[in-house]
Amino acid sequence: METGVIESSSREAAALLLQKYDIFVTYLEEQEGQEPFFKNIKIEGRVSRKDLAIFFRQLSVMLESRVPVVQSLSSLAVQTRKSNFKKIITEVSSLVQEGTPLSEALSNYPKIFDNFYVNLIKSGEVSGNISGTLNYISEHLERENDIVTQLRQAMIYPIFVVCVLLVVLGIIVVEVMPRIVDLIKETNSNPPFFTVMMLNFYQFLGRKYL
Repeated sequence: METGVIESSSREAAALLLQKYDIFVTYLEEQEGQEPFFKNIKIEGRVSRKDLAIFFRQLSVMLESRVPVVQSLSSLAVQTRKSNFKKIITEVSSLVQEGTPLSEALSNYPKIFDNFYVNLIKSGEVSGNISGTLNYISEHLERENDIVTQLRQAMIYPIFVVCVLLVVLGIIVVEVMPRIVDLIKETNSNPPFFTVMMLNFYQFLGRKYL
């Protein structure tokens, strides 16, 4: 017997995902996250690539399991936690129930569903392989999300270094340079070339910003 963790919006969706990979589930437990400190503050985030990847993945699994499109969308709407995304899925479900193709229903929300994905779904509807198309879109979004995450992580260190350098430069300009200027005036000495350049830079900043 093996144990593991799967990310999904509900137990039902997790079970469907596992069934797709021929995994027989004997026990499924939802892991509750910690309660937020500010319980009464609700921040509605935008629909991310990760949200869309999960949505298309679960919709693909449901359709492959012969669950009707309208029922699948309604189920996903109930499971979705973001109210703005929940509303959109509900509206898409209503349009499909009225006879609108899924691709056309999704195209009404171009800010959420990119035209590229809508056209892929339209092709899937024509070819009769909409489940496979949705699965492909999900994998594509997951790869995009991984790349963006890696890029953000790679940028953290350079940004940190730049911030530290700016702080050090600020300390030099505000604390060190005035003392050097006073020292040169007191000793009436000829400073090295590098020090002269630093003094000129300090005086330039003083005229412009200080």
